[in-house]
Amino acid sequence: MTKRAEASTERILSAATALFAEHGYEGVSTRQLASATGLNLSTVHHHVGSKRELYIKVFERLFAEEEALVDELLGAIDDDALQDVETFYQLMARLIGRFLEFSAANPARQRLYVQRWLEPADELRAREAESTLRLYRRLARILQRGQELGSVRADLDIGYFLRSFDFLLFSYFTSGAFSWRTLRAEPRTAPNVKKFKAYLLDYARHMLEPR
Repeated sequence: MTKRAEASTERILSAATALFAEHGYEGVSTRQLASATGLNLSTVHHHVGSKRELYIKVFERLFAEEEALVDELLGAIDDDALQDVETFYQLMARLIGRFLEFSAANPARQRLYVQRWLEPADELRAREAESTLRLYRRLARILQRGQELGSVRADLDIGYFLRSFDFLLFSYFTSGAFSWRTLRAEPRTAPNVKKFKAYLLDYARHMLEPR
């Protein structure tokens, strides 16, 4: 693929991600996709295929980005880190910070997933489950090793912890940061992200730390 073709494909994928996140699959037409990218319909089809093929490509790209992020984050966690509680929680703080950076840099991601959860089951459901569970299992192995070494509480339900942590992130970036004045505030401003990061770390430590 030429650099020009790669740039066109990336432009289409980025525009499609934002449109599908805002309107859902059924709410987006191929004409909207072409208009959002500044390309004609035949060019869009040439680079990404049908609307359905484009929708699948959008999620395949998300799955790949998430796997790359987990690869990056888990490389620093080994038995030496897990044996020392304070070292482990310092790494947790870094991990949480990186998750927040990734989420803030991909504002359509959370809305896109929420749109999917409201839609009927389709051919992507199994692929989504496979990708998510693969990441969950990798994170679970770290927490299970922490349980064996004594840095993670032995009675933690790891599946529910991972799911609830995931949903805290989704809730924050889709419904907004909490505000006593307006209820929902912009989640990507530095002060709000800093405050939410502190909350997430406190939550994770409370849930994970041996008692």
